[in-house]
Amino acid sequence: MNETLKIVLGYVVFFVYMGLVMAVGELIGKKFGVEKEICRKCEHLATSLSWLICFFFTGASVHTLIINVVGLVVLAAVTFGSVMKTVERDDAAKSYGVVYFGFSTAVVMAITYFVNLDFYFYTGIAYYCMALGDGLAPIFAKLCKAWNPKVTAKKTLIGALTVFTFSSLVTMTFSLACGMGLSPLFILSVGALAATTELFSEKCTDNLTVEFLVFGYLVLNHYGYAVLPLQWALVVAFPLVLIDGATFALTPPANCIAAVYLLISAYFGGFPMLVGILSLYVLSAVIGTITNRIYEKKKGEKLHLSRNLKQILANSSVAFLCSLLYFITKREFFLFGAFVAVAEEFADAAASDIGKLSRFRARNILGFEVVPTGISGGITPLGTIGAFAGAAVAILIPFAFRVFDWRILLVLTGMAFFGTLVDSILGAALQGLYRCNVCGTQVEVREHCLRPTERIKGIGWFDNSIVNLASGLITVACTLPVLLLF
Repeated sequence: MNETLKIVLGYVVFFVYMGLVMAVGELIGKKFGVEKEICRKCEHLATSLSWLICFFFTGASVHTLIINVVGLVVLAAVTFGSVMKTVERDDAAKSYGVVYFGFSTAVVMAITYFVNLDFYFYTGIAYYCMALGDGLAPIFAKLCKAWNPKVTAKKTLIGALTVFTFSSLVTMTFSLACGMGLSPLFILSVGALAATTELFSEKCTDNLTVEFLVFGYLVLNHYGYAVLPLQWALVVAFPLVLIDGATFALTPPANCIAAVYLLISAYFGGFPMLVGILSLYVLSAVIGTITNRIYEKKKGEKLHLSRNLKQILANSSVAFLCSLLYFITKREFFLFGAFVAVAEEFADAAASDIGKLSRFRARNILGFEVVPTGISGGITPLGTIGAFAGAAVAILIPFAFRVFDWRILLVLTGMAFFGTLVDSILGAALQGLYRCNVCGTQVEVREHCLRPTERIKGIGWFDNSIVNLASGLITVACTLPVLLLF
C-alpha cells in the first residue's frame, strides 16, 4: 500500500471508529437503558483499540501526534458541549475524565516524538494500563459486591487488584510481542505502580496520573534508573497500601504519603533502607496489635486510631532528608543518619506499645510525678527496656547488610535510644496537655467528649507530631558529629 494512502486511511479509520464508539454507546444507553457507569466504561474499553489503529497506520510519526491532538480537541468539545451524555459521569461535581484521557495520551506521544521515538511502545503500555485497568476495575468490582472492602472512600480492593492484574498483563504482552525483554519483577512493579496510582487518584484524575507515571517509570527504566530496590518497593508497597486502607490503619492521604516515602527511601537508600523500613513496619504492626489487644482486654478500652498525614510526615521527614543528602553527596554518615532516624521512630513506638503493659504507673521523665498512661513525657521501666530493644533491633537490620562495623552499630543504637529520651523530654516540657471539662481526663487533644478541652500546660501548637519531628532532628543532629569521630 502507498505510504501516503496508508496514512490518510489511518486518519479516516481512527476518527470514524471513535465516532462509532461514542454513537453506539449513546444509542445503547438511551435505547436499552444500560447503566450509565457500565456504558461509559464499555466505551472506555472500546476506545482502547485506537492505539492499535495508530500503530498500524501511522506508527511512531508526527501523524500519530496530530491524530492524538485532534482527538483531544474533539473530546474537549464533546465534554464541554455536552454532546454525548454517556461519556460523562453522573457525579454532582462535573468531572473531565475523557479530556484528561485525551490530554495524557497526547502529551506522552508529544514527548516520544520530540525526545526519543524509542519510547513509542512505552506510550502503548501506559495507554493500556490506564484504558484497560481503569475501564475494567468498576466492572469487576460490581461483579464482586458480596466481598469487596473499600480501601479509600471510593476505591475498592477488587478494583485495585483488577488494575494491577491487567496492567501487569499489558506490560508482559508488550514485552513479549515487541522484544522489550522486561523482567518479571519490573512487569509486576509496573502493575503495582498503575494500581497504586489509580487507587489514590480522585475525580477521574487517574486518566492523567496512571498514564503519566507509568510512562515516566518506563522511561526511567530505559535510562537505567529504575533500580532494583525501587522495583521491589513498588511491588511490596501495593499490598501494604491495600492492608492499611482496608484496616483503616492510615487515613488515605497518610497511606499515599507512606507509600511515596517507602519508594523514595528505597531509591535513595537502596536495599538496606528498604528492608529496614519494611521489617520495622511489619514488626511494629505485630507488636502494636498484640499489646493493644492485651491492653484492651485488661482495661476494656478501644485503642485503634488511624494515623493521619501530619503524623506520617513528622515521622518520616528526617529519614527522608538524610536519605536524599546521602543520594546527593554519597557521604555515608548521612545514610547512617537515616538509619538512626528510622530506628528512633521505631524505638519510640515500641516504648509506647510495650510500656502501656507495665505493672508500674507511668511517671513524668522530668518531675517523676505519676501521669496517665499514654501521655507524652511519661516513662515506665518496661517501656524504657522496649525502647532500647527497639533501637537495637532497628540498627541490626542495616548491620546485617555490612553497611557498617560493630563500633558504628553501638553508636547508632545508643543514639537511637537517646532519641527516645529526647522525645519524652520534649513531650514533658513543651507538648500541649489538656483537661476535659466533661470527664476530667488529661488528654493531648483539643476536643474530648464532644467538647473543647482546657489547656493546662505546654505550647498549644506543639503537639505529638511536632515532638516526633523535633526529636528526630535533634537525634540526627547529635549523631552526625559523633560519627565524624569514627
